[in-house]
Parts: sequence; C-alpha cells; structure tokens
Amino acid sequence: MVRSQPAGTASRGSSSDAAFSGSIRILERLSQTTVSLCWYDATSGHYADQLWQRVHSRHKTICTLTGKRVNRGDAIYRPAGRGRHASNANHSILASVLEFHEARGSVLLRRSA
Repeated sequence: MVRSQPAGTASRGSSSDAAFSGSIRILERLSQTTVSLCWYDATSGHYADQLWQRVHSRHKTICTLTGKRVNRGDAIYRPAGRGRHASNANHSILASVLEFHEARGSVLLRRSA
C-alpha cells in the first residue's frame, strides 16, 4: 500500500537534503544520549534551546552538517519531541560528527563546503 502525502509536505528526510545555511551551537551535554542545541536556519527557523537525542536512523537521509549519506541504522542526533512537530524535525546530524566537534570544544557548527 502506498500512502500519498498532502500537497506541500516533504517525505521524511527530504527536508534535510536541502542545503543547510544556518548555524548550530552546542549548548550543553545533558546525558550520554541528549544534547541541548541552539539551531538557526533561515528556512527552518530558530530554536534557542532545543533537545536533540542520539538515536539510530530509521530512514536513509543526509547529515545536515556534512551532506554525507546517512543509512538506516546509523547513529544520529535528531530533535527530540513528542506532540508538536518542530520545523527542523526531519534534520539529522551524524553522531560521530557532533561528538567529534563536541570533543574538540567546537561549539558553533556550520555545514561543511
């Protein structure tokens, strides 16, 4: 069975395929699997203190920061949330990328060229 989507909605993961031109600031490590990020992007908005959770990707997608392919099962960070759907909910960051920058003390992240 194929489900159709309402006009104007993106399939899961497709919004993260678009070029990200904003910035992400690592605010705080809250636990082994959660971080607080400040997200700013002209197309998907601004979140001053957004909880991101380390999970395994359920879909093929693209890493927002690197543009690299994310395969199903890869460790990623994505916005955590129940109920309201954030405008950046389809974005993901490879866990290895975020954790590398965090370990180096890099707090401001931008998409690689």
